[in-house]
Amino acid sequence: MAKLIAQSGHSLDLPRRRVTLGESSACDIPLATGLGLAARHFEIEPSPEGNYVVRDVSGGAGTLVNGVMVQEQVLHHGNVITAGGLRLGFWNTELPQQPE
Repeated sequence: MAKLIAQSGHSLDLPRRRVTLGESSACDIPLATGLGLAARHFEIEPSPEGNYVVRDVSGGAGTLVNGVMVQEQVLHHGNVITAGGLRLGFWNTELPQQPE
């Protein structure tokens, strides 16, 4: 099961579909205001291989994975996603499928 873990210790199981995160209440996962996030800041989407991919959709505000600015990045167990003042740990205890 893949999940996001906030610094507060709260966790959220990720569904096996694309989800958007940001300050807008229209996001699949609306986040608190005041953290410097865009209305729609980033998306997380499962790939057919079983990985999850984070994609910046902030329009320039930026999304980082392990301190590196990314547009799109495959997430690995233990990665840290940073957007504005938000830091989320990515936890995935399922192993992705290996191509044959």
